[in-house]
Amino acid sequence: MIVRKAVLLLAILATGCHAGPTLTSGTAPPVRTVLSIALPGAPAGGVFFTNLEDKDRTLRIDVRSRRVTTTWLPGCGDDGPKGLALDQALDFLFVACRDRVMVLDAGRDGRRLSTIDVGDGIDNIDYVERRHEL
Repeated sequence: MIVRKAVLLLAILATGCHAGPTLTSGTAPPVRTVLSIALPGAPAGGVFFTNLEDKDRTLRIDVRSRRVTTTWLPGCGDDGPKGLALDQALDFLFVACRDRVMVLDAGRDGRRLSTIDVGDGIDNIDYVERRHEL
């Protein structure tokens, strides 16, 4: 999962405290609230990214409306997408597949911009934006 701003992660986690749409995956039990943190102000807007590994999908979610706004097919195959990293300035979304990293245009249509072959066994990725280092 990728969040454009660190504070948005709290907004996503806090959705379990409110009635309305929730994010669930597979046959996992419902999310149970174990801790609530009061934050001053209204929830921040923004975009949240996550993968559906079993369906080979990458989702863009609007944090304020809590709705999936875009679904992309990264083309990772049967293993599905594993990890995500985001270059906020360039709007590049890096999607880790088992043997390669797909670079999607997250700011527009999600079009595949590039593929980076990395060899078999990748499970997650990290990106240092200030150095443009994947």
